[in-house]
Amino acid sequence: MLADFLFGQTGGQPLYLLETLKLLRERELLVPRRGTEGTWWLEPTVDLAAAVAQERSRRELLPPSVRALIQAHTALAPAGDGQCGAGDPGERQASLADGRAG
Repeated sequence: MLADFLFGQTGGQPLYLLETLKLLRERELLVPRRGTEGTWWLEPTVDLAAAVAQERSRRELLPPSVRALIQAHTALAPAGDGQCGAGDPGERQASLADGRAG
């Protein structure tokens, strides 16, 4: 069910939910449909869980040497320097190494 998928991806956080919906719409993984009574809903065009898993597997194709370089850079960058974002350096390393935005 779409609601379960979205909650699993966003934890129910409104901003994450909105951005996830925008991304899925931009990639045409969710399309609007109109019912006979004039109601609208979003319908997946693919198996969303499989699409997310495929995207994650693409990120894992990043060579280990590149991951190590990113980790080394983020470990040396001071928090809040505008390059990696503020917050826990370990989280920044992990997010950049696996392809998530800092």
